[in-house]
Amino acid sequence: MKVRCLPVGIAGVFPVNQSLFLVLFFFASLHLIRAQCPAGDITLTTQAQVDNFTTTFPGCTHMLGSLTIGPSADIVNLNGLAGVLQIDGNLVITGNTVLTDATGLGGVTSIGTGINIQNNPVLGIIDLSGASALNVSSMNVQNNASLTSALLPTDVTSIQQ
Repeated sequence: MKVRCLPVGIAGVFPVNQSLFLVLFFFASLHLIRAQCPAGDITLTTQAQVDNFTTTFPGCTHMLGSLTIGPSADIVNLNGLAGVLQIDGNLVITGNTVLTDATGLGGVTSIGTGINIQNNPVLGIIDLSGASALNVSSMNVQNNASLTSALLPTDVTSIQQ
């Protein structure tokens, strides 16, 4: 009688080649779960894009590039961005003619290179109070005629309306 030995893998159930595939698949899946934000910059120009951000980029909390919101005659609020915690590039909110509320970015804890919030005529509230601006090389908050509340990182000393 001839006995044939097969290579045995995980828990003796899967052959070695299938076990290797499963292990590689598992680690590749972990990378995909972590990497839900696109590698580049993100530009949002409609309220639907803002509202569907978590559907379009599930699990995206750390943006590796810049986030630009506008120009738009459609975006009213940024509530769909509440899950964003870190922006490595610039935060730009510009040219939004009906944007009244930017408190949806209140969860941001870190902004990398710059903040530019300008030409939003009815923007009344900005909340970036939880963000650290230590790495920000430029900040421009101007031409926001209706701005009544600007909660900016603590190391910001002045803004222009």
